[in-house]
Amino acid sequence: MKSRKAKIIITLIVIVVGLSLPTLVLAYSVWHQGVDAYDKEIERWSGFASQTKSDIATAADTWNDLYAYFDFLCMGNDHNNTSTYPYHDEHNQITKIDAGSADAYWAEITVVDKTWLFWPFTWELDEADINMNGNSGVYWNNNPPCWPYIDVQSVILHEFGHFLGLGHSSEEDAVMYYQIDGGEIKRSLDIDDVNGIYAIY
Repeated sequence: MKSRKAKIIITLIVIVVGLSLPTLVLAYSVWHQGVDAYDKEIERWSGFASQTKSDIATAADTWNDLYAYFDFLCMGNDHNNTSTYPYHDEHNQITKIDAGSADAYWAEITVVDKTWLFWPFTWELDEADINMNGNSGVYWNNNPPCWPYIDVQSVILHEFGHFLGLGHSSEEDAVMYYQIDGGEIKRSLDIDDVNGIYAIY
């Protein structure tokens, strides 16, 4: 009888302790199983201002600083491709092309090539291109003071997250949150972004 009472007391203690612990909510989502090679060279459009090229490199390094199994390389190899997007040429290019409307998107990533994996029935990314909407109604800026200016570094940081395999997050503070407003800056990774990357890599 005493043994049964002891078991009941222990069970109640476990339940109480469990309820008192903080709940870890995973807000991130996984889009694909990561890149297919450690090094991924990023080519920036030659028409970008030098500060924009620098912001793209900084966004790449922000992900690189996690020391996971990938490395974005911005070697200064510019490209002049503006007529076709996306373009299957085994190059990962960032371009600025008018999407036809300011409401279409700030920027988007398109998977150009991928490798299907038998398990876990998903795929790794071989090549992707990113387009920044060059429509005249989209106001890009390298240091936006207020709405409606869109921060280049914040948006490219988000698109690089997709490149690495992350989907959108339901955590508003995360870089991978599905939207960013004019004047908003998200240049540092949230713990949810970090957890998502380590779940993949």
